[in-house]
This record gives sequence, structure tokens and C-alpha cells, in this order.
Amino acid sequence: MYLGETPIAFVQKLEEEIVREPEKEYVIMADLFGASICNTLYPLTRFPNVKLFTDFNLRLLIEVVSDYRESLTPEDMETLAANNRECLRALHFTESGGEKSEDF
Repeated sequence: MYLGETPIAFVQKLEEEIVREPEKEYVIMADLFGASICNTLYPLTRFPNVKLFTDFNLRLLIEVVSDYRESLTPEDMETLAANNRECLRALHFTESGGEKSEDF
């Protein structure tokens, strides 16, 4: 989205492009599940060439770009989600000068 552009206007432009280019795959990554951007983009998933991920992170972005050259299947999407669910870490400083990592 551009500064000053509304989510609805953005989605309308994107939908026009999706309809115009049905052979192109659109992988959309929204920041928060249930947030306004995610909710506004969700209806675009009715198009078979649109994939939507929420709560994305950099690892997911890198994995999609580097490992998936073909269209993402629903199974691919579930695998990506499962792989990236495990990458959250809480880092805590310890008095020994090191860091302690605990999985969520």
C-alpha cells in the first residue's frame, strides 16, 4: 500500500491485476491474523492463484522465495506454516554474560 491509500482501494487494484493475470501466483503475507489488512485481503483467496499467510516472519519469506518455484499447494502452505511456527524464540540475558533461548 502507498501512503494515503486505503486498504479497500489497494485490494481493488490488486484484484483487477489478479483477474488480468490468472497464470501468475500471488503469495500475500500479512502481519497479523484478524487485523484489518488481513481481513481486507482474505476475500482474494477465492482466486486459485492467491495464497495468504498471516503472522509471517522473515524465515517464511525466505523459504517461499528460495524453495518454492512452482505454485503452492494447500499441503505446501501447511508445511510452511508448521515449519515457521517453530522459529519463535524468547531470548533472555543471563548474568553469566550469555543468552538463554526458550522456545514458545
